[in-house]
Amino acid sequence: MKRPDTRQQILELAENLIRSKGYNSFSYHEIAVGLGIKNAAIHYHFPTKEVLGLEVIRNNIQQFKDFEERVKELTPEQQLDEFIKIYDTNCDTGRVCLVGAISVEYFGLPENMTLVMQGLTRVIHGWLTRLMEAGQSAGAFHFRTAPAQKALMIITNLAAGVQLARFMGRESFQEIIKGIKYDLYSQH
Repeated sequence: MKRPDTRQQILELAENLIRSKGYNSFSYHEIAVGLGIKNAAIHYHFPTKEVLGLEVIRNNIQQFKDFEERVKELTPEQQLDEFIKIYDTNCDTGRVCLVGAISVEYFGLPENMTLVMQGLTRVIHGWLTRLMEAGQSAGAFHFRTAPAQKALMIITNLAAGVQLARFMGRESFQEIIKGIKYDLYSQH
């Protein structure tokens, strides 16, 4: 298996630091120490922290588009399960979702980052809205709100659930998943 190049390693570590500590709480020094490289190597690939942050977000947009492609042939229920697994994995690793990690620093972010983050949130919300519509049309999901509203409710429950699990334990996150599924699968 090919080892990731330095640029990719920097991106991965930066994302992990953002998801675990926040964007404003990590430094190039931490990345340099973590990868055993000099700060200059980071600056070579990412001249500023803003450039690095933007690339982390853009990578997440592409990863989500890849996820969409990977799950598109699955049933609505299976697609939802795969979506939930993303947050479940974050919960297991002590990381919060990127949107949650960066949104708490919204007012301190460069404008370019907030614009690209809005793009990421639109991609996720748009996909989940379409999934809610498809699941409802297929008779798999049952809910009374608009699909876009239901999608927002699921996203916020999962994102906040991962954060709450840090204080309340993993079982609290499992209860949120059960609640989401019960609400979608039960006939009201």
